Amino acid sequence: DIMVNNAGTNIPEPFVDVSEEHLDRLLDLNVRAAFIAAQSAARKMLESPDRKDRGGAIVNVSSQMGHIGAANRTVYCLTKHALEGLTKAMAVELAPDNVRVNSVAPTFVETPMTAPMFQRKEFSDWVYARIPLGRLGQPQDVAAAIVFLCSPAASMNAVASQGAQQLTPATGTSRAVMLARNTPGSGVSTAVPVSWADWMVISAITGGACGSDRTRSTKSSSCGR
Repeated sequence: DIMVNNAGTNIPEPFVDVSEEHLDRLLDLNVRAAFIAAQSAARKMLESPDRKDRGGAIVNVSSQMGHIGAANRTVYCLTKHALEGLTKAMAVELAPDNVRVNSVAPTFVETPMTAPMFQRKEFSDWVYARIPLGRLGQPQDVAAAIVFLCSPAASMNAVASQGAQQLTPATGTSRAVMLARNTPGSGVSTAVPVSWADWMVISAITGGACGSDRTRSTKSSSCGR
């Protein structure tokens, strides 16, 4: 059984301008709805008496913004950090029943919703300067990572959350470059540094730099079996 938790939205704006309405909107969809959807899926999975033999997989689609902070994205970062924490706790709790919980934290993904954003040269240059591969993520890149995490090939993966690669302008150094690595058999993760070479491999799967950052956008969720 598989559940992909992929609903989310974003309203980029300065921290001091965030209204309670916008705060509630992002918290309701990005956190509360994600929690309830994942909880419902887990409850259904655990109804099966042979769950330990059958296994299960839940993937929360997070964002690079769940690993760093960014201007004009305080609420979005708040919600994605919450989703990362939820993923880790779920992984520990559900691992004894052979239900694996992971998150995928994409970079900016090229979609009709993000296309208008990249028509602004200043924004486009800012994003591309922070992606070592020099290209935007594609929906199939994210889908490939999700398919892997739901497959038998990832049977020992719990909390395989890709971290953020963000270059510090003018220095060429990187910060917040982490990969949550699971302790085999335990469902417990530890954050470890990721080298440039390793990040290139991760980027090839998940995109590379900044989160699924969409102006007033909503992603869909899916639950398969």
